[in-house]
Amino acid sequence: MGKFVLQNNDINNNDNGPIYSKKEKNSINLAFVIPLLLGLLLIGIGIFINKRNQELEQNAWKTMAKIVRIESSYSSDDEDHNVFVEFEVDNNTYGGELDYYDSSMYEGKEVEIYFDKNNPNDFKSVEGSKIFVILFLVMGGFFVIISIVLKFIIKQKSIHF
Repeated sequence: MGKFVLQNNDINNNDNGPIYSKKEKNSINLAFVIPLLLGLLLIGIGIFINKRNQELEQNAWKTMAKIVRIESSYSSDDEDHNVFVEFEVDNNTYGGELDYYDSSMYEGKEVEIYFDKNNPNDFKSVEGSKIFVILFLVMGGFFVIISIVLKFIIKQKSIHF
């Protein structure tokens, strides 16, 4: 889709505002609608993840898990870390890969996790769950704000549909 620039000499001013072709109107509408839809989608994902986390919290137990290993891999422009933890439930040891990493983690550190009462092998970090929710809500809010600002700018330039 090509860009177009509104210039004063391109606008026919009359009582009803400027006159634009259908293609120009569609482009202007897309400039408002796309960030709005993307923002609402991201907010919806954040709310969905938060709801799932709340259900997990209600149906799971919280415990401390010990970081037993951190595997790091590097590529030309990316760094990836896999964190492995162990924890005990009813004198049985469970463990696996954690769904979260931050730079303060080290082997031997304890982190909070939620685990399924019926299946302790199903666990998630407490911190990682919160970070994803915050990330999606902030990004979604950012796109909604961009959309509102674009609509305000379009309205200030007297573009009426």
